[in-house]
Amino acid sequence: CGGMDCQGDSIATDSCAINGAWSDWSPWGPGCNCDHVTGSGTRNRLRTCTNPTPICLGSSCPGDAADVTSCDDECCMTKHGGYTDWGEWSECQCDHVTGTGTRTSTRSCTNPTPTCFGRSCEGETERSEQCNDQCCMSV
Repeated sequence: CGGMDCQGDSIATDSCAINGAWSDWSPWGPGCNCDHVTGSGTRNRLRTCTNPTPICLGSSCPGDAADVTSCDDECCMTKHGGYTDWGEWSECQCDHVTGTGTRTSTRSCTNPTPTCFGRSCEGETERSEQCNDQCCMSV
């Protein structure tokens, strides 16, 4: 097998086997490996059977070389954006030259706000309409 000679009486010794032992765990991997469909995520860390490596028919390390933990709380659930209800109409803004006016209403893409690769809202965030208040008619 190589290495040092066995110590002791040669007829009582079967082999110079060295059993393997685990190295320390590596740090947890950066980021969360997310499945954006299910909203679940995992992170892992590794170790190797090299402290020492098994030699001369020594046994390998028991257990797993990888350790996995959940990280669902780290932005794994994709949320598509949704609009709020339209807000109240603004006061009529008059154009005294033409005698017409316009008022507006807005909404925002915060119901919910898109997160984790979610789609933003489609469509307009502001609408307007004509208004002809009495103030618009006065010169």
